[in-house]
Amino acid sequence: MKPGTVELLYRALAEELEARKAGLDAVRRAAERPGPWCTREQATRYFAIPKGRLEQWVAEGKVIAKKFDATCANSAIRFKTADIEAAYEAMPNYKPKI
Repeated sequence: MKPGTVELLYRALAEELEARKAGLDAVRRAAERPGPWCTREQATRYFAIPKGRLEQWVAEGKVIAKKFDATCANSAIRFKTADIEAAYEAMPNYKPKI
């Protein structure tokens, strides 16, 4: 083998593995995507945002929060998924989901 061939093979293998991982991540995220309304836990897990950020967006009016069951505590609150996506994409360090 020529000098540097092993490094080229490793680089090609690493690129192939990264592409496959990205594809699998995209499939997993699509399966986990919440419906039109999501719970606080679904929103923070799917968008990987802290709970405080979600509360801040609600306070700023960027995200609609709706209580679906007046007899329950905070667990009955749902957040509009499209609003969360818009606020998430407007973040300064936004990185598109693959």
